[in-house]
Amino acid sequence: MTETTVELVNWHSTPKRVAIGLIGLAVAVFPVWDLWPGIASLTVVSPVFWIIGLGGLGIGTTLLAASIFGQSTQLSIGPEGASLVRDSPFRRRVERLAPESIGAILVQDHEWSDGPATWHVTVAVQGRRPLFSEDFPDRAQAEQLADRLNKALNRYADVRPPRPADRA
Repeated sequence: MTETTVELVNWHSTPKRVAIGLIGLAVAVFPVWDLWPGIASLTVVSPVFWIIGLGGLGIGTTLLAASIFGQSTQLSIGPEGASLVRDSPFRRRVERLAPESIGAILVQDHEWSDGPATWHVTVAVQGRRPLFSEDFPDRAQAEQLADRLNKALNRYADVRPPRPADRA
């Protein structure tokens, strides 16, 4: 990243992936392990144990799959252009974006029931799901990132070479 490049990052680090994977593994294994005598026996109450075990397996395997296949995203806007990097442990995709494909850059808030509100930056990209930044503890930090992204996008759009269709 150069000094004039601005990045919007929503990165899932390796420790975060490992933690989510271990939690998923525990949620999947521990209910079945603990309730195995009730799951393995065929009694009137066995379906209750089956439901609890299947619920744990469903939630646990979902968390485990998210830790393995979840994507990190990074939008970079700078003099070399705009690029979108989608990264997972098994695959890395880098796409070059046209400046006109990047739409609104907004600051949005999250109201949490158990803590203070947080803010994030949302970038609309044509033909794709919106991109989100990580959460910021105050609105000013999120607005600063949104302003930097808007300025970089405007600067990039002004200096880009004309496409063949633009030349008259």
